[in-house]
Amino acid sequence: RLLIEEATGAVGEVAGLMATPSPSARLIPGFGDFSLDFTLSCQVASFTDQFAVQHELRKRILRRLGVEGIRIPVQVRAAELRSAGADRSG
Repeated sequence: RLLIEEATGAVGEVAGLMATPSPSARLIPGFGDFSLDFTLSCQVASFTDQFAVQHELRKRILRRLGVEGIRIPVQVRAAELRSAGADRSG
């Protein structure tokens, strides 16, 4: 819902973003380690418009997520580094 609202609200404000066909959002590619990954599809007037439209929509979506109190989790990973001559028995 949030993605569609932001995309449809940007029509007429973002150069190159077309109203038809209507934007669509799918849960594709799906579930990430720490995320739900969606694909937002929108129509642009020309091939070269896609880059500026993507940039503007990403900014709007990020801003909206903040307003809604939705935080993007930060992945934390531990890496164990061993020296070349370290004991490898355990």
